[in-house]
Amino acid sequence: MKDFARVVTHVYYVLELKNNLLSLKQLQEKDLRLTIQNKCNVVHPEKGLIMEIQMSANRMFMLTTTMRAETTCLRAGVEDNSQLRDNKVGHLSYDDLETLVSMQMVTRCLHITTPQNLCAHCLAGKQHRNSMPKKSQWKASKKRLQLIRANLCRPIQPTSSRNKRHFLCFIDDLSVKTWVYFLSEKLKVSLS
Repeated sequence: MKDFARVVTHVYYVLELKNNLLSLKQLQEKDLRLTIQNKCNVVHPEKGLIMEIQMSANRMFMLTTTMRAETTCLRAGVEDNSQLRDNKVGHLSYDDLETLVSMQMVTRCLHITTPQNLCAHCLAGKQHRNSMPKKSQWKASKKRLQLIRANLCRPIQPTSSRNKRHFLCFIDDLSVKTWVYFLSEKLKVSLS
């Protein structure tokens, strides 16, 4: 193999295999030309022949190479130290971080400033959510079927003998009479 490096992405990893698999289609997607007879030739349009692989006894083309990729250690750099600190402490609120610093529970912590842009985790975790009401504000007064409550159950395992995975339940608020319908898919529910 001549001095030539190409990066092939989206390679399948199979835990039990001792060898890596490389498909011919992946080589073609890198604009390489392949000719196969008793051996497989891989040709680059500008550099010419870059690989010549003999067919093995099990009708596979075994590519052996001693070429090792140079290992590189990368370090992540963040311009905003407060954002980096936020990631390290598990997205604790900035007020709580300031409390920890003022009580000297954290050492080597610089002055904390709230960044202009909060991360998505902080935004989702610190949103206010209204509590669920303890009692329903709607009640059926004196007529049956005046208020019907409906519940749709998520997929249940195992499926029923008739391949039903969901059920839809209607409950009359006044009489508490219940109707249950078994469904194979959630898509079968249509409220009209």
